[in-house]
Amino acid sequence: MDQREINKIVKDFYTWVLFANNRKEVKRFLEELSLCRLCGMDFDGTITVKGQVLVREDGREYIIRSRKDSMLIPKVTATGVHMAVISTEENPVVMANCAKMKIECFQGVLTGEGKLDILQRKARQMGIRQEEVAFMGDDINDLGCLEWAGVAVCPSDAHIVVKDVVKQRGIMLSAEGGNGALRQLTELLLLAKGLDIKR
Repeated sequence: MDQREINKIVKDFYTWVLFANNRKEVKRFLEELSLCRLCGMDFDGTITVKGQVLVREDGREYIIRSRKDSMLIPKVTATGVHMAVISTEENPVVMANCAKMKIECFQGVLTGEGKLDILQRKARQMGIRQEEVAFMGDDINDLGCLEWAGVAVCPSDAHIVVKDVVKQRGIMLSAEGGNGALRQLTELLLLAKGLDIKR
């Protein structure tokens, strides 16, 4: 199967599953997403499976995430899209996972800033406009970023209030956090940029 066929299958899937076969909406969404130069993400609940954490008796934490989710990150960042995790957690496991995925990591408790403050500061530093920012979040503490970003995205298991906001301003993915949501977002970014979905 050649790359053109792969892209068609993936695009057709998203057209049906995310947009109820409304090709006009697919075109509009991909045009908006094509502007993206900064993609911010929450960590717990978007990159981790259902926001779950395993805690040992000594307090050390472990998270579960899918390796498939991060497979296309290098391809996306090579297009000039800067990807960054913005988390309120102060946790070495967040930093370690971001380092593994080769994406920037901000932890609000370390800077004293809120998530939206960090996202806006990063956008200013990069010299980019609001419409060039996408954000994926899953819970109420992500609402500020989701309401401000040019494109709002959430996993299918996001909080009901988040789903309501995203429905008006972006797209709810069909995959859950930590189990395909990030992969879907990276595939959509590549489709929006007119690039092949391959590693």
